[in-house]
Amino acid sequence: MKIYIPTQKNDQDGGKQGQYPHHVYANPNIPYICPLLSLAMFLATTERADSDGNAFFDEQAAYARHSKQMVAWKEKNVEMLRAYGLEPSDIGTHSNRKGSSTFVTSGVTDGPSIVAMCNRAGWDTGKVLSTYLRYEAAGDQYIGRIVAGLSPS
Repeated sequence: MKIYIPTQKNDQDGGKQGQYPHHVYANPNIPYICPLLSLAMFLATTERADSDGNAFFDEQAAYARHSKQMVAWKEKNVEMLRAYGLEPSDIGTHSNRKGSSTFVTSGVTDGPSIVAMCNRAGWDTGKVLSTYLRYEAAGDQYIGRIVAGLSPS
């Protein structure tokens, strides 16, 4: 599946990133981390639509909703977090993105290029690097497989 993200940290006006897809893969072997199963469950259990009837997510309230859900989850799981040596304050709204970036670059023996990782995470590589080192679908597909818990090959 391809997801187009209209704006990111390194592209606030959506001029370039919206044209490059993020590749997302199913993981039938580990269903509790499968993004496609999660999406299917969300679509099956959530009423969603904008005035035109075609939006999956309410963009205006996404960050506030995610923050509220994160706080509620942390309050509910304090004991479990402490069993892993964590305090609720150790986890924030950026933990998912930071954790997946760390896993992609350090959790496998043959990780993707740093340019592919920066593009996927929406991190700015500077004027010179972004001029010569650009998005390529193969790098994003490789990252998509790793994030989904699949074999990189």
